[in-house]
Amino acid sequence: MLMAISACNGPGEGGRGTVQGFVKLVQHPDDDFSLSCDTVAASKTDVFIVYGDNAYFGDDVETGSDGFYRFEYLTSGNYTVYSYSTLASGDKEAVSQTVTLKSGSVVDVPTIYIHGGKAYGTSIIKGKVIAAYYDGNNWLSEGPAYEQRVYIRKKRRPDAFRRCPFWNRRRLCLPEDYAWRI
Repeated sequence: MLMAISACNGPGEGGRGTVQGFVKLVQHPDDDFSLSCDTVAASKTDVFIVYGDNAYFGDDVETGSDGFYRFEYLTSGNYTVYSYSTLASGDKEAVSQTVTLKSGSVVDVPTIYIHGGKAYGTSIIKGKVIAAYYDGNNWLSEGPAYEQRVYIRKKRRPDAFRRCPFWNRRRLCLPEDYAWRI
């Protein structure tokens, strides 16, 4: 009598299933402070897969020139696929999608959009300072507040206003809650 015993340890390699998809790169250039961006295929980008509830990735592949990736020979189960966005500071931020794979099937993962560029992860504070002009208690008009300095501070640091020259150039600021005064 010949008996074959198979151990099923959950999601991972050793099956006939495939998880595949595309990674797109949203580029945030820093040329003109317009906040414009462009989306292109994320070629030669690392994509990782986590098997089930594991704490670490089980495999990684590199996307092709069209941003396509594929993980083959997987068993049925839940999988998390991720890639990294790169902040202007150089820090990485994972962007992921989770899918369920049935035995022998092919699952198309929703497109993963990663971000990069000098302006990603930063903000621009931009605007006009308008002054109300009075003669005593009589309102005369409103208009640009010429030759006024604008100071900016993080809301968590109420004592730390610093000069922010809005009129001469626009300045990139890290994401945060800000307050300003003139």
